[in-house]
Amino acid sequence: MKYWQSLLEAKQELTHLKQETLLTIGNFDGVHLGHQEVIRQTVALAKKNKLLPLGLTFRNHPAELLGEERLLISPAKVRRRLLAAYQLAGLLEVGFDPELAELTPETFFYQWVKEGLRARGLVIGHDFRFGRHGRGNFEMLRRLCRHEKMLIKQIPPLRAAGEVISSSRIRRLLQKGEVKAGARLLGRPFFWEGRVIRGQQLARKLGYKTANLLPPDNALLPLFGVYLIRAFVADKPYFGVANLGMRPTFDFKNPLLEVHLFNLDFFFYDQIICVEFLEYIREERVFANLELLKEQIATDVAVAQKLAKEYT
Repeated sequence: MKYWQSLLEAKQELTHLKQETLLTIGNFDGVHLGHQEVIRQTVALAKKNKLLPLGLTFRNHPAELLGEERLLISPAKVRRRLLAAYQLAGLLEVGFDPELAELTPETFFYQWVKEGLRARGLVIGHDFRFGRHGRGNFEMLRRLCRHEKMLIKQIPPLRAAGEVISSSRIRRLLQKGEVKAGARLLGRPFFWEGRVIRGQQLARKLGYKTANLLPPDNALLPLFGVYLIRAFVADKPYFGVANLGMRPTFDFKNPLLEVHLFNLDFFFYDQIICVEFLEYIREERVFANLELLKEQIATDVAVAQKLAKEYT
């Protein structure tokens, strides 16, 4: 997948290639089942019309300009890889800044969509808005596309259990520890990627080797507690148990993910590993002494090993 970080860069390459495109636009945070359907239909319609399927997305969430914090289900690097897996041929990823936010819908359409990205068609989700104050809607977009003889298609929302599948809904589930329900809407387990750091080796004193990961920057934190996880080390999967939180028994000040993997008995500092959150086991809590903590870890491991059998 081609990747551009500015409109000028994308425009120059597309002009050089003399390539016209079919474009989809969105935040695509999480690349959940609804996003996947939008992308699949973008790729299919592009193939049918001999166009290049492209995506336009943003490094930061537009809501940040309104002072709202939106932690990401999938950080930008992960989102790029997920979008490429669904066969988008190119992705323009830009910062959503005040200048872009102030463009009128018409200016955005002509400068960015038609001229900048050489679009001959658009596929959008059910809730797509564009231009200053979100004034641009599907009806306006359809009129503009009709005037320019461009293709336009709006994808209706996907629903699960009677509710629309959305990034906001998935965030709420994860923040309640409902990672299994979140996975059903994502179409895969919620996961983090991170570099294994050196900790204070407290778990080793309790008889359990752990890999410690800091949360990715701007990443959503699921509910603190203990989880059944599956980690990929050098692309090989291992089940395990992990504690996400502040480690209150030791009075730490920053969140950390401590991962103990079954059937893996070596350290792999500085490696990047992927950790999937499969099931929530219990809340994080304080223990009066290390012996009680050690007993609880043994119970957590036993529970996780039993649950892991459902995934093999």
